[in-house]
Amino acid sequence: MKTVAPALLSAAVAASAHAQSITNIGALSGDSSSWVGGINANGTVVVGTSSRADGWHTAFRWTRGGGLQGLYGTGIGSTSAVGVSADGGTIVGYIPNRAARWSFSGGVQDLGVLPNLGHNYSYATAVSADGNRVVGMSMDAGNQRATPFLWNAGSGQSTSLHIALNGSSSNETHEVTGMSADGSVYVGYNSTLGVAFRSANGSTNLLTRPNGSPRFGGSFTTTQALGVSSNGSVVVGWSEVLPSSGEAWRWSADSQMVALGHLTGETKSVAHSANWDGSLIVGKSGSRAFVWSQANGMVDLHGYLTGLGVDLTGWNLEIARAISADGTAIAGWGTFNGQATSFVVNGLAIPTPGVCVVLLASGLLNRRRRG
Repeated sequence: MKTVAPALLSAAVAASAHAQSITNIGALSGDSSSWVGGINANGTVVVGTSSRADGWHTAFRWTRGGGLQGLYGTGIGSTSAVGVSADGGTIVGYIPNRAARWSFSGGVQDLGVLPNLGHNYSYATAVSADGNRVVGMSMDAGNQRATPFLWNAGSGQSTSLHIALNGSSSNETHEVTGMSADGSVYVGYNSTLGVAFRSANGSTNLLTRPNGSPRFGGSFTTTQALGVSSNGSVVVGWSEVLPSSGEAWRWSADSQMVALGHLTGETKSVAHSANWDGSLIVGKSGSRAFVWSQANGMVDLHGYLTGLGVDLTGWNLEIARAISADGTAIAGWGTFNGQATSFVVNGLAIPTPGVCVVLLASGLLNRRRRG
């Protein structure tokens, strides 16, 4: 991991240091609820989906100063936003039948489907830190021939991501769910075999426990990789144990796939997102949001925030869906006074040195010059 000069780290601390607080993101005007898809590198931009009164959904972008903004236009059927670039200026998700990319400069872009495969449907799942690489899935109307794709801003074209595990066949479906900040690492799962993978430098590897097993349950259970740390070194997800139980896990090259446990009284946990280096992970256990750290293990997010002095009166935090790369913000959804809504918590931590590099490159922090 790269390091930066103390002056630059001080600039990062100054930019992020403020009291912990929770914000009710709410829903677009007239809508009933919302859920989070992603958060940018320093936690200032949240993207997600707002549920409309007519049963359709609308993608949104939220900022502390500007509030909620609907994306992609209205009256075109359901849209969604699931990923955002480091600076918050590029967002990916879907418009009806197509993967989509939105930016201030280009507006909404239809990313199309993979050619010559008879596909007519696609959706995006993740975007790189600079917004120039997008991954997702392309398939036919029956969802029988799903193929991962990579879209590149340089060419403006989507190409197939060839993900092959030992022993897998061309008839199996590989779902890509996450991508590293630089766009070089992809993670996901083979939904036919029910196993998780990590792909880097043209090589795809099955993720396993220290004992070599790709699962925490029996041979017919499923394991899914749902996210990857920004630096690409840590993968998070969950593995089914029984139909009513499952284990959130964290994978790294040195420890392999290790269970993160459950909150007290729960039998199932799912890890959704990790910060820059995977030292912080968020997700849900039962119907409660959690945050995991190497120092404290898995803790109830509600209890953790209450201990920090955050006023959570009226809140029930059900899912922590995303954590910023710098670890200062967590976004998810639950209920506030009984109303389903999304939330973001800011001011949680000091960025790591590696994240300072990402933020500086994205223009989120100003470089300080001496003399």
